[in-house]
Amino acid sequence: MWLRIPLVACLFLLLAVTSTFAQEDVLRPRGRPESQRSFKEQQHRRRNKQPVILGLDAGLNINMFSQPYTLTGPTITQSPEEVLKSGSGVSPAFGVFIDVPVASSVGIQARLGYDAKWFSNTFQSVIDATITNVVRGVDGFGGIVDMETEAHASWTLNTIGAAILARVDLAPNVFVTAGPIMQFQLGDLVRSDRLTKIGPDNAFIVVDYDGNQGLFNEITRETTFAQNFLPAIGPQDDDNGNPTYVGREYESMRLGLELGVGFRHDLSPTMFIAPSVRYQHMLTSLNSTFSGVDISRQTDPAIESPSFMKFGDSSLNSIVLAVQLGFTL
Repeated sequence: MWLRIPLVACLFLLLAVTSTFAQEDVLRPRGRPESQRSFKEQQHRRRNKQPVILGLDAGLNINMFSQPYTLTGPTITQSPEEVLKSGSGVSPAFGVFIDVPVASSVGIQARLGYDAKWFSNTFQSVIDATITNVVRGVDGFGGIVDMETEAHASWTLNTIGAAILARVDLAPNVFVTAGPIMQFQLGDLVRSDRLTKIGPDNAFIVVDYDGNQGLFNEITRETTFAQNFLPAIGPQDDDNGNPTYVGREYESMRLGLELGVGFRHDLSPTMFIAPSVRYQHMLTSLNSTFSGVDISRQTDPAIESPSFMKFGDSSLNSIVLAVQLGFTL
């Protein structure tokens, strides 16, 4: 009777040990293969391995353009030239990226791709205009009146964008990026100008952008220089005899800084999608200072000097709404 108790205890112990070893796969001492692991287990192992990531990057730029504007001489309000003071617009961007880890939650991310910067501005303006078929007493026919106009300017800039950023994970799926960016201009930056008459009906724009005189309801042009908005009429030379209306060339390469935050969502153990918001602040101006004469109002040279305007260095910054599709190697 008393001998049976130790024998039964030994039998139960033997069965427990046998069951434990049965759960261990002696043919796979490192555990189950990756295909038999749960999705969460595979995510955890992938993050601990710190894999190199390749992927696609696409989004929209919300562009913000501005340049200082000062006027010297007679005060002019609602000049069409003021349309050049600011602008905004939306344009696409897309490319590729690589993310190389350097620590458990830190990596270096590089991007390269097409980066468009399109923006425009519309301004309700007033100019002196010639009227026709109106009797003005002793002055006879014709005269000068205030004419309401709409000034519109749009800029089209296409670039190759490159960035080298530090990436820091704040949480398993939340990260921030920061670092320098460069934008290399593709072809010419094209500015399209349009001045449209609103009224009165018997008033007209009297010269087009090519210097042709006439009675116009609208004039248009495309230019690759940062210059005056209104047509150049008469001498507008600087102290060295150079025509100021030729303007300045736009910068072909610009340097800036980018700061972003994103959220990584795993689609599979080797693929993820990451929406992000970035702010790009460019340190290089889009164009340097240029100046000219504001001809929106007629002045009598014997009484007062014309109004000289000066546009300072312009800035073009962007908020980027982007999505990355990444693949781990």
